[in-house]
Amino acid sequence: YSIAILIREYLKKKNNNFFIRIIATDIDEEMLEKGRKGWYSDEEMKGEIKKYLNYFEKENGGYRVKPEIRNLVIFKKHDLLSDKMPSCIDMIFCRNVAIYFTRETKEKLYLDFYNALNKGGYFVTGKTEMLIGEARQLFVPVNNSERIYLKL
Repeated sequence: YSIAILIREYLKKKNNNFFIRIIATDIDEEMLEKGRKGWYSDEEMKGEIKKYLNYFEKENGGYRVKPEIRNLVIFKKHDLLSDKMPSCIDMIFCRNVAIYFTRETKEKLYLDFYNALNKGGYFVTGKTEMLIGEARQLFVPVNNSERIYLKL
């Protein structure tokens, strides 16, 4: 939900009601269910997120993401290695996942991401992950330290 909140904040500053839809994927059904519930304990709500408490409602000794944000996010089970990639995507965040894959698998995955993205779409990896193989010619770095890339 943090991405949905940040986008909502940005659009509010620009006085823009642009429609957004976020597809959050994972292979772990338990993590997906936790996401769908949108409920977080006091302990989980420490740090930077505190300044966005207006997007949460106090509930059962914790906080639940308000429907205005929860409704922007769809949670789906998706196996990056075997499921078909969706298309017409504007931005893909795949942080700290590819580090667990072989070089060959990473190359295929990055090519799949390229094909899923719209022209001018963004791809964000983890800070320790780097583009390899053909992907180095398909994306241009926008921010090297944050590993944000633009589809050519």
